[in-house]
Amino acid sequence: MSIYVSGTALGGFLGRITAGLVAEHFNWRWSFVTLTAYTLLGAALVGRWLPAETRPMPSGPRPALFA
Repeated sequence: MSIYVSGTALGGFLGRITAGLVAEHFNWRWSFVTLTAYTLLGAALVGRWLPAETRPMPSGPRPALFA
């Protein structure tokens, strides 16, 4: 829980600082482009960091969610 809370606080802080610096030097629209690039990079790093699935997938029909 502490890692989650510190990650959200750090992300919020760095997002605001990054957006402000980029908007100051370029345009406010480039702030969104920069933060999108950071988000995609972070998602790729987390996807690479997670372990591979080791459970076998069940074969056969899957149960319906709303039956």
